[in-house]
Amino acid sequence: MNGTQSIERAVELLKQVARFGSRGASLSALSKRIGVPHPTVHRMLTTLSAVGFVNFNKAEKLYRIGPLAFELGLVAVTPFGELGRFEPIVAEVAKQTGDTAYLFLRNGIDVICLIRAEGDYIIKANVIEVGRRRPICDSVAGIAMLANMDPAETAELIARSALTASEETRLSPAQVEERVAFARTNGISYWTSVVMPDVSGAAIAAPSDDGQPRLSIAISAISSRLPEERLNDVKPILKSAQQRVLALL
Repeated sequence: MNGTQSIERAVELLKQVARFGSRGASLSALSKRIGVPHPTVHRMLTTLSAVGFVNFNKAEKLYRIGPLAFELGLVAVTPFGELGRFEPIVAEVAKQTGDTAYLFLRNGIDVICLIRAEGDYIIKANVIEVGRRRPICDSVAGIAMLANMDPAETAELIARSALTASEETRLSPAQVEERVAFARTNGISYWTSVVMPDVSGAAIAAPSDDGQPRLSIAISAISSRLPEERLNDVKPILKSAQQRVLALL
């Protein structure tokens, strides 16, 4: 294996560690995710831990993204300029709905949570933390993006994403296609009891200048607060946020 391949494999390993978020990932889970034998993955993780990209908890035997990744992220260039500009928009969605609101970014076949804001409803439905990755088909925000793509590209991403393991949910390609069709018809993506039992989510994508949806604004709530009938109330709030996001791009 040459140097370029080694770097690519290390980057893929870091992405897989990030998928597990604060829960942490075991050596066996990471080995399975990237299709590399345990000893090789262990050597890679040991090196990444030594330089600070990965944190290893000896008691739990779990790996998490380390402090060096956080430090580098503080000075990283985002595709959309200063990320703080979008925080008031997400906070306003949380305030108006009373639920947890998010801003997601697409990266390849993944979506990443960039911002999260809490609403004032007493029962929270925090389905994802900031910085966490999910396959595009395993996110209501990702489905909103898929619904705004060319059908051929959508089909390709559904096929690729279906090969990616997920710890929380595993919709079949047919189920994803059904949710995408719903989003195209209704102008908003929606699902319930997919990521967590009795938790619902809704999202609207924000296309860039080239028409490609790279951002989505989403909310999550307990299902009794976010039945499908409430989408008529939620959609204008998300649509307004979408327009504010687009104005900043």
